[in-house]
Amino acid sequence: GYQLSDQIGKTGVEYVDEDQLRGTPGRRQIEVDASGRELRQLGEIPAKSGNSIVLSLDLDHQQHFTDILQTSLREIGSPSGVAVMMDVHSGEILAYVSLPNYDVNLFSSPLLQKDFQPLLDNPGKPLVDHVSADQYPPGSTFKVITGAAALETKVANLGTTLTSNGAFIINPKLGPGVPGNVVYDWTNLGTLDFYHGLAMSSDIYFYCLAGGCPGLPGGGIAKGVGPDALAKYARDFGLGARTGIDLPDEAPGLIPTTDWKAKTQKDGRGNPLDWVLADTYFMGIGQGYDTATPVQMVLVAAALANGGDLLRPHVVREIDDANGNVVVPPERQFVRHVSVSDDNLAIIRQGMLMAVEGGSAVNGFLPGYHIAGKTGTAEFGVATKPAGETSNGSYNEHGWYISFAPYDNPQVALVVFDEKGGGAVTAAPAAQKMWDYYFNQYKQSRPSGSPTASPTAGSGR
Repeated sequence: GYQLSDQIGKTGVEYVDEDQLRGTPGRRQIEVDASGRELRQLGEIPAKSGNSIVLSLDLDHQQHFTDILQTSLREIGSPSGVAVMMDVHSGEILAYVSLPNYDVNLFSSPLLQKDFQPLLDNPGKPLVDHVSADQYPPGSTFKVITGAAALETKVANLGTTLTSNGAFIINPKLGPGVPGNVVYDWTNLGTLDFYHGLAMSSDIYFYCLAGGCPGLPGGGIAKGVGPDALAKYARDFGLGARTGIDLPDEAPGLIPTTDWKAKTQKDGRGNPLDWVLADTYFMGIGQGYDTATPVQMVLVAAALANGGDLLRPHVVREIDDANGNVVVPPERQFVRHVSVSDDNLAIIRQGMLMAVEGGSAVNGFLPGYHIAGKTGTAEFGVATKPAGETSNGSYNEHGWYISFAPYDNPQVALVVFDEKGGGAVTAAPAAQKMWDYYFNQYKQSRPSGSPTASPTAGSGR
């Protein structure tokens, strides 16, 4: 049904909803004489206009979040970043920012190599959708899942108290001069209960929850959640699989299991690598083999906020015909309810509130408003500094911040990610500015009772 001169959608909503936007060309059957002059019309099929796509994206959010994120990335020298906001009750995406971006009009006509090459050479990969098509280690944002799993499996409760002195020897010394395996916390945090373990984002606390730590000074945990059970809860929250967002090229992320490692990871002789305790520890803090997309992490934040409903995110709010009649109405697309009790979800929400109001996420605090959040700083690549007596070495880092608000009546969830940044020092401050805009400018300009989003429309063709 295409003509040689037709243009077609090649990416984004234009690609996914090509059949809705296209319409049907008209046709006329005519009789002509030998010279080609029209004598009479034999029949006609009128053209049918394509439908219009109404997006859930709010133009004000999109513009302001883009400006805030661009400024933040420029200040920290980060090549790429993400900001995505979602309605926690409907799954509608209100802001979807992937930077660096590019002028899509470049592709509406023949593109010269000199104009295309800079897009390929840009280290920030502007042609890649970093919100849903790129995947990264989630770092300490994953601790909300580890914590929920530990509570649900009764590995821990609110009274579980552990002590972080900054380092922990996994195994005792094997003999004179033979050290044990040492894991480190980000600082010496002292004795912590469950709330403060989450609020202060203690690595050692969550190593213990994930894999156990019977030899921890001051008393530990005999047995943790374990890798396969942890993987089950992570997948329940939507990690390790595509969310089904209505955009192309979505990445699934990765949540490892013991079987997965045996099948995919080999030593130099081709033998399967065994799962070791360190794998469980690193999995529990969102490192090791774990990867996730920012849109997956906004679903995690939304499920925590709305009481456990995992929703399918979408940027298309509704589809209208040429006369403005609704063809496909707005729809809340429920996937499943996570297998965590209301009481345990409430504990995680409270820990996230404490993280912002005096904990490791205090740079996300906005005076006058209660926001729940969790930072994440994920190491990646090869070590830039070798391990020493006080750390496992230094690495490049990604910065994450997942959040929702208002705490007492959650409406929206926000995730900010920056490549080569830090959760507490770069992502949380950028998110704080976005929340400031949301509460103090956007919400103030809306009449009471008005919808959260002011959708934008795309005309059919």
